[in-house]
Amino acid sequence: MYSEFAARTMTTAAQKILVAQRRNLLYFYNEQTGHIRESLTDQVYKVQKSASGVQLLGSYLVDLRFLDLKTTAMGKKKKLYGPVYNRPLWGVVYGYLLGTLQYGLTEQVRTEIFEEIKESINILEQ
Repeated sequence: MYSEFAARTMTTAAQKILVAQRRNLLYFYNEQTGHIRESLTDQVYKVQKSASGVQLLGSYLVDLRFLDLKTTAMGKKKKLYGPVYNRPLWGVVYGYLLGTLQYGLTEQVRTEIFEEIKESINILEQ
């Protein structure tokens, strides 16, 4: 039950990450980074279930991480800057994924327990 819930939640989180990254890329960099946009279009996240738990796996273009830096390798401030990788990724992880995994499951478990109690009361009344 938990692994199915976690897998669904992680799949939704992966979709939210991709949407946020694409939106920021188009807003901040418009037509200047074609190969990065293509990598976000083709990017696929996979949810893996195993005995140790559920994992969200994905690959990304290395250039994507460097867009978040405010300065160049020489220390000069970039003229064009926008958070494309880290802010959307961690925003979804901390803003959606952790809270949903911590509290969403408990709500689902409460609902299922309530339904089981309701069914057992109905069986006893008959």
